[in-house]
Amino acid sequence: MNDAMQAMCDMRPNGAPGQQACIHCGKVAKNVKPDVIVRSRCSRDAPTITASILAMAGSASEAVARKLLGRGGTRPLEEQARIIAVCGRCEHFSDGRCAACGCVLKWKISMIGEHCPLDPPKWPERAD
Repeated sequence: MNDAMQAMCDMRPNGAPGQQACIHCGKVAKNVKPDVIVRSRCSRDAPTITASILAMAGSASEAVARKLLGRGGTRPLEEQARIIAVCGRCEHFSDGRCAACGCVLKWKISMIGEHCPLDPPKWPERAD
């Protein structure tokens, strides 16, 4: 489900002073003034990230190493905008992350050499 279709949290006081929690996903808003309605995207219908923490850490480390070793640069902003548009329509995209690989999209798409993890990929690594 993409961000445009994602449901909003149903925040209610959770018993702690100045806090509200969503009755669906459990997200907590702190330092809330009385009579304030908190609006937040709810994760109750968000796709589950399927990559393990270890796989995500390994993938991120490899991407940073490629960039530091000069094997990757920064993608042009126009290309990043095109990729964001593609990912925003994807069923695996939720709240700025890819559920297929667990990556934070804004970091991943900024680096040349990174690509969509799906087979076939929805966007390729940049060919220089």
